[in-house]
Amino acid sequence: MFFITACGGAASSASATPEPLAACQADNGNAERGQALFEQDVLTYYAGCITCHMAENDIVLQGPSLKGVATIADSRVTGQDAETYLCKSILAPNAHVVDAFSANLMPPYYANWLTQQELDDLVAYLLTLE
Repeated sequence: MFFITACGGAASSASATPEPLAACQADNGNAERGQALFEQDVLTYYAGCITCHMAENDIVLQGPSLKGVATIADSRVTGQDAETYLCKSILAPNAHVVDAFSANLMPPYYANWLTQQELDDLVAYLLTLE
């Protein structure tokens, strides 16, 4: 026989799901920090970007290669600049799915778990991938 006990106390706000981010400010981002985030195996609680995307070459892992994405992103959606497209691709990945890829491949959780600074840094880095 064994017993399970728990400590009481107030619920921690750290375990609550944060409010989702809605926009980027890449001008406030740092591309070097963004690259470091991109290259992490785990980003927040989920697989890091590099787990599914390559940035240096045209190799496809789970998601599309991001080689040249700064240039390509500018023309993906009419009336949407590269920064907005890349931001939306992270925050709402099913909004515009790249041809030859299926919806729901990229987790939609990053909007809740990235900080504004991390998002801005990632987009600043992606904007260097020409």
